[in-house]
Amino acid sequence: MKKTSLLIILVMIASINLTACKKKKDEEQSQTKDHLNPPAWIQFTWTKINGMNEEDGFRFTSDDMFTVYYNQAGVQTENLSYMETIKNKDYSISEQSTADTYQFSVHYNDTNSTESWNFALNLNGELVYTDNMQNTFVYTKKN
Repeated sequence: MKKTSLLIILVMIASINLTACKKKKDEEQSQTKDHLNPPAWIQFTWTKINGMNEEDGFRFTSDDMFTVYYNQAGVQTENLSYMETIKNKDYSISEQSTADTYQFSVHYNDTNSTESWNFALNLNGELVYTDNMQNTFVYTKKN
């Protein structure tokens, strides 16, 4: 009888420890920052000519989006990581993609605001970006 009681107590202690460890692991995972997951078809540099006869646009990697600028000589002058700009903020990311669209939203928990990004390929193979004010901009793939 004493052996059975001791065994039951040991099993209960082990269960409590496992539950506490699992809860701590779950809490750590929920605090981990997300990253972007752009689809393969968009993972290029896309630019357009701006008003100063220079190029600006986006560069997508497998886990980030960059804002890029090129001067009139074609030299890249800026390469800003989106994930780097939001890394110290409290946020969550939601994404949707198809064979020719990529959309993501970043919800900032501290201000309860959301920033949305909408990209689509048009029939000419150009990237169309629609901003939050419903303005559209067309970018071509940079070689």
